[in-house]
Amino acid sequence: MTIRVMIVDDIQETRDNVKRLLSLDHEITVVGEAASGKEALKTIKSRQPDIVLMDINMPDINGLEATEQLTILYPEISVIMMTVQAEMEYMKKAMRAGAKDYITKPFTEEELVQAIKKVWRMEHRKKNKTLLEQTYTKNDPKIITVFSTKGGVGKTTLAVNLAISLQTLTSKKVALLDLDVQFGDVSAMLNLMPKRTISHLVQEKGEFDLELIQNYMMKHPGSEVDILPAPARPEYSELITGDHIETILKILKEGYDFIIIDTASSFSDLNLTVMDFSQTVYLMLSLDLLSIKNTRLSLEVLESLQHLDKVKLVLNKASSDWGLNVPDVERTLDKHMDFEIPHSEKLVVDSINKGIPFMISNPASKIAQSIEALSWSVLKKPKMVPQKKGLLNRILSIQGV
Repeated sequence: MTIRVMIVDDIQETRDNVKRLLSLDHEITVVGEAASGKEALKTIKSRQPDIVLMDINMPDINGLEATEQLTILYPEISVIMMTVQAEMEYMKKAMRAGAKDYITKPFTEEELVQAIKKVWRMEHRKKNKTLLEQTYTKNDPKIITVFSTKGGVGKTTLAVNLAISLQTLTSKKVALLDLDVQFGDVSAMLNLMPKRTISHLVQEKGEFDLELIQNYMMKHPGSEVDILPAPARPEYSELITGDHIETILKILKEGYDFIIIDTASSFSDLNLTVMDFSQTVYLMLSLDLLSIKNTRLSLEVLESLQHLDKVKLVLNKASSDWGLNVPDVERTLDKHMDFEIPHSEKLVVDSINKGIPFMISNPASKIAQSIEALSWSVLKKPKMVPQKKGLLNRILSIQGV
């Protein structure tokens, strides 16, 4: 991997310092520099950079104007804005102009290199996205990722209960993958004690196949969902790579109708790989400012990865008691809520402590009904009208039995 970088800054000393910092990384090559926006636009075609480091304040054409023109003329080139201004308003202006990231001077070699590599990885994935989509047909099994960049919003609770609901409603084969590879909780939530996990699987020699992977999965006795557990210890997470996950997902698609994936709260390489393969990403949030802030940033990142069309917003613990209302949050995020899961803390905590998901222990509860409604949306069918029957009878009646 060689990342080609062009530096645009009107101060020669700054350009020299940036070149010196980048010379320490063997994966980055500086292919050109310019002292103004006009000069950059004139010479950029011959330099063919992957990434342009653009100063925001320059003579003739400033960095914002140059970035806007550059991204229109050369959409394959990514811009990272450099500035001494750390205010959020400058960051917003940079992103609106088309910049992919924003770095504040003075920055360290590590900060600069990380910013460049992060943007390069995102754009590289985007370029490969069309090829990935062509590899799989619309008749493929559904891969659904549950994600949030903030902990405590109910990712694992949703993933577990959604998997059980889909298996109950359809009797089809459902796989549940715990890819929070440092601190996964799926096994604990289901009261399972796995002896083998994904960290053991990835150490197998030779090629993977469906039978091999299933040897490392556990069948949940209450629902027939097959679970691939997370490693038993955080340090084992280092054994698992994005290539492992890609191989596992390709093979599981041969044997399962639904693959539900619980994730860690970060845009890690594992999570980005999972999202590339997913048809749907349930982005979870709750009615608190930190969750809303993280959700907004997540939406921006997912849009830059061209995954925004996959995203469904799921509001957990929906209640009017939190001091924030849904319309205000939707305006802040510029996106409507697709699903709301009602606040039911006592029932959820009780189901976790007992190791019995509420889709099994209390399927008539409001929270279970909301998960069932979400399941029907996955199946692209309207939710059944609730009747005074058990869940199984209602399923049979919808199937005409």
